[in-house]
Amino acid sequence: RVAEEKFFEETLWAALCYRLLNKVETFHKFGRIPTRSEWTKFLKFITSIRESNDNVKNSRKEKIFTGAHQVMGFDRYASTLSDVRARGGKKLGELAAEVRECAEGRDLRGCFEVLLEVKNVGHFLAWQVTCDLLESKMLGSCTEDDFVQLGPGAKEGLKHIFGETSSSGYLEQARLLCDLQESVFKALGVDFPKFHGRKITLKNIEHALCEFHKYCHNLTSRSFDPDGSGKGSRSYLDVQKRCEVCNTDGDGIIFCDTCLNAYCQDCVTLDGSDSSWLCDRCSLLDTGSAELLVGVD
Repeated sequence: RVAEEKFFEETLWAALCYRLLNKVETFHKFGRIPTRSEWTKFLKFITSIRESNDNVKNSRKEKIFTGAHQVMGFDRYASTLSDVRARGGKKLGELAAEVRECAEGRDLRGCFEVLLEVKNVGHFLAWQVTCDLLESKMLGSCTEDDFVQLGPGAKEGLKHIFGETSSSGYLEQARLLCDLQESVFKALGVDFPKFHGRKITLKNIEHALCEFHKYCHNLTSRSFDPDGSGKGSRSYLDVQKRCEVCNTDGDGIIFCDTCLNAYCQDCVTLDGSDSSWLCDRCSLLDTGSAELLVGVD
């Protein structure tokens, strides 16, 4: 039991230490994610990088933190991990015990709320650490369908599908997408390639909605490029080169911005605009996706 508790504490420490910084190259350069006993050494290591950056131009500064996540910056990172390890605030052993207690009661939301009590850790980072523990199989019988914390990107993704809603409605919409997936795939005639035979979980839905929002944003911010001039081109996504209708591969091939299927301009009608283009099937889904989902038994 004691060994299990210590292992859980070290795993929680590793999740906090990594996720609050979130740049894998920094840990690679150090050699690993530091254990609690290596924290002082690691702090000196990143401090030396910070100090060396003071003497170089911005373009040549070595980045300690990633720019892709809502990380907290050097001073708050150092203060937060130091407090968790040794000083004030909620210490690691106490924190780990409370998370374990919630996990034993299959209370994933409770695990998340305990992590919210860590100094300087907000909803985004608390959920990231919760996901790390969940994926590390440290939270007992808790599953990826028990709870999800929807961030701004996921909520924007839901707006693309369902339109505006109240703040209390986002979680219900995410659960709807999760619950209806099998019947929707069947209705669409889609043989969805499940990862290791598993269905899409509520956590997967949350992550996918963030990426869906980014994709929709890119669609509206790039110009359609039917003449291949390269301006606004998304050709790096092109895979299929033959028309979906007539199976030709002529010079007039265009691609649906959603399914990426190819079509020749003799087989489709363009509206003359330079915006993104959708094939007939994707246009139907684009205009009626919410109604389709709600209407499936």
